[in-house]
Amino acid sequence: MLARIPMFDGLTARHRDAIARAFDEFTVPPGTRLATIGETGNEMYVIVTGEARVTTGRGRVIRLSAGDFFGEMSLLDGGPRSATVDAPTELSVLTLGRRELWGGCWIRRRRSCAA
Repeated sequence: MLARIPMFDGLTARHRDAIARAFDEFTVPPGTRLATIGETGNEMYVIVTGEARVTTGRGRVIRLSAGDFFGEMSLLDGGPRSATVDAPTELSVLTLGRRELWGGCWIRRRRSCAA
């Protein structure tokens, strides 16, 4: 699934495996708000099952489903969320936090990854 996310394109298989282990999986009940426009984002999400509804600042609504992801922009640049994301259905998601991303061996070239 990570191979479909552009920010992980340049990683070796070994580094992709290491980052995959840094993700947590959890279930989100219907009606949960996962991100609010303008707030600080500290994690990204990858949808495993279910559907998410994204509402942009201009009011455009986008539906996301299995394999889609969101939250990566705030995670990378530390800026505010650019959209609000709600779970109209139960979701199973993978999450990656700021500490796990920036502390990982895939970012800091001089650190080695455990096999």
